[in-house]
Amino acid sequence: MRHAIAIIRNAVFLIVAGLFVVTVVWAQFICSLIPSIGTQCRGPELDAWMVPFFLAPFGVPALISSIAILASAGRRLSMMRSRRAA
Repeated sequence: MRHAIAIIRNAVFLIVAGLFVVTVVWAQFICSLIPSIGTQCRGPELDAWMVPFFLAPFGVPALISSIAILASAGRRLSMMRSRRAA
């Protein structure tokens, strides 16, 4: 049961982080805040950044958790591969 809950929790973190990254990429595409990338905008076009701004309290922790989840999964896979080779 604990394993199933952990899988569901990890899936939720990955989905929320993915959606947050998509909203940031979308806002960057619509209205670039970085001067060397994309078209610059001022005024009402900056409203495209409101979606990532309001999702940030959920998206940033989910993104950090997703990175940790993927890093630990990668570590586990490399350990399993090294055990098979030995």
